[in-house]
Amino acid sequence: MLLFGAILFVQGFGSAVTDSGWGVSFGVAALLREAGMPRWGDLVIGGTGCVFLALGAWRRLAARRDPVESRSNT
Repeated sequence: MLLFGAILFVQGFGSAVTDSGWGVSFGVAALLREAGMPRWGDLVIGGTGCVFLALGAWRRLAARRDPVESRSNT
């Protein structure tokens, strides 16, 4: 979950930054923009990445606190 969150974070916010600074999108966000996604879609992708990063960090912290309980959930 952490890896997927990091990928979405970089793809979303990175594409938004490069588009505003240099007028060029990259990655999955660029493909989706060519398919008709609005400009704010990059921020949605980056925000989704933030949510996945937070959930992954929360799950990892919970696993450190009680390793027996986290094994039964997976």
